[in-house]
Amino acid sequence: MLINSENIIDLDCFVLNKSVSIQEIDLGCTKVYTLDNFYEKFEHAHEEMLKLPFCPVHKSDNITHFDGRSSYAYSMTTTECPLTTQYKSLVAQLAEVCVERVECKDRILFNAFQFTTEWFDYQNNWYNIHSDASYSDSSNMISMVVFMNKHYEEGEGINIYEYQNKDNSEFFQPKENFPPLYTLQAKPNRAILFNGHMPHGPCIGTDQFTKETRYTQVSFATIQ
Repeated sequence: MLINSENIIDLDCFVLNKSVSIQEIDLGCTKVYTLDNFYEKFEHAHEEMLKLPFCPVHKSDNITHFDGRSSYAYSMTTTECPLTTQYKSLVAQLAEVCVERVECKDRILFNAFQFTTEWFDYQNNWYNIHSDASYSDSSNMISMVVFMNKHYEEGEGINIYEYQNKDNSEFFQPKENFPPLYTLQAKPNRAILFNGHMPHGPCIGTDQFTKETRYTQVSFATIQ
């Protein structure tokens, strides 16, 4: 063996399950789609994700908390990830548009988050409510989050919030000021697609991620 296999990422594991279960949820002001059994080989995808190094973001100190992102961008033939083409087709299918109108960058992205209760009072606050910025018009951004942990406690997931002209620039927001419009319970290999213009953020309802790292995969697409 010339190169240690632990240093070689297998991109072919990031393939959608042919029997993925899709559910449409109409929230009135927007629609969200949940997808169960997202990856065909979830355990393998989880292992390959961990090979990518994470870079800290939001000034995380890796003592009181860690918030980071890993990524792989591909620009050569045979180094592409199947997910990009499949994600374009999925967005086109759900939005009922031709796939040529869907654009997304050739990359895979993962987020990692872990915290101490001294830093984050998860019982009374939400963390990092935000909207996803688009490189064109944010109103046509389609975002996807895939839950990449192998188990989740009840009360962990993602929140979608009603779009309001409130100041949500602070990382901690009192729960009483930002009631979720919709909460999706996290499950391994579950994904959610939604309008990235809608404010959203992690639903942290337990101390699970004081003891282990919360992993998600994120993808973004725009419809032209």
